[in-house]
Amino acid sequence: MEVSQRNASRGFGHTRRGGKRSMTYSRKRVEQLSAPKMTRRVPLTTFPPIVRWGDQSAITPINPAALTAEPSGRTVLLAQPKNDFLNHDQQVPMFDIGSCGRESVIWQVSEQAAKAKPSQRIEGLARHKTELDIHKNNKQREMHEVGSCGRVSPLWDVTQGAQRCQDREHTSSLARPKKVHPAYEVPRTDESIVSELAKKATCSARVEQLAEAKDHNPGLIRDPEWKVSAAARGATASERTETLAEAKKIASGYKPARSPIWQVQPQALRAYATPRINELMVPIKRETMDHVQFDPDAFNVSRNALKAKMSARLEELAQPVERK
Repeated sequence: MEVSQRNASRGFGHTRRGGKRSMTYSRKRVEQLSAPKMTRRVPLTTFPPIVRWGDQSAITPINPAALTAEPSGRTVLLAQPKNDFLNHDQQVPMFDIGSCGRESVIWQVSEQAAKAKPSQRIEGLARHKTELDIHKNNKQREMHEVGSCGRVSPLWDVTQGAQRCQDREHTSSLARPKKVHPAYEVPRTDESIVSELAKKATCSARVEQLAEAKDHNPGLIRDPEWKVSAAARGATASERTETLAEAKKIASGYKPARSPIWQVQPQALRAYATPRINELMVPIKRETMDHVQFDPDAFNVSRNALKAKMSARLEELAQPVERK
């Protein structure tokens, strides 16, 4: 009776039809087992759901009471926009077009400034930079800038005395070009020229010996096909040779691998689980880490700590350090 009640609680039972025993299942139990597992998360110790960008919906649903609520006077006062004290009727100042985006305001010049006369110092500072006399003639300017990469390097005339003077020994040594190193060799061409003596030379016996092609001796390597002698054809194998020629046998206790699909025995189908097996079949219920490590009173100060009084030593240590 206890076994039948236990099977009923599990959702299955046994019935007999036509002398045969069959197993039935409870639909209610199957639906209970197929229901998804409930979450054990705590909102205080879990992260909010992942927000997907590009969606216009709110992160958290808005409470209907908040949509129909009326704001207080303070809320209405704080919701008013900031006053704009700018007088938009006045003309907006123009900006320089060629200012590369910078706000360079062009303001109007007063009549006093338009009629004023600049001083001699201001006229001197306002005067543009004059061009040198040597650059007034374009032909002369081109002559100065030839081969100078745009730099102005004037070419002056050499005096007659400088042309007739004799060179010093040190000046002549400095004017000589740098010589090539005596061990320097010119790079050889890709095609070398064979000399006439090399063409008419006669090889020695040693050179002819080294010039011979390598003789590949097969050595221990034999041809893959060879003739079998008549004596080998008519020979009889010995008892030892026949023993060695036998194929390897399977061990006496060897059992072939069992198929992954096998038929359950009728005794196993009719068996009933013992109370100990039913006890071991119950899954272990473990609390989640949110419940184990979560302490709502972690940051609360106890009443005894609020009523405690410091000793004289603690008050002495709590005083700040006086630095002179």
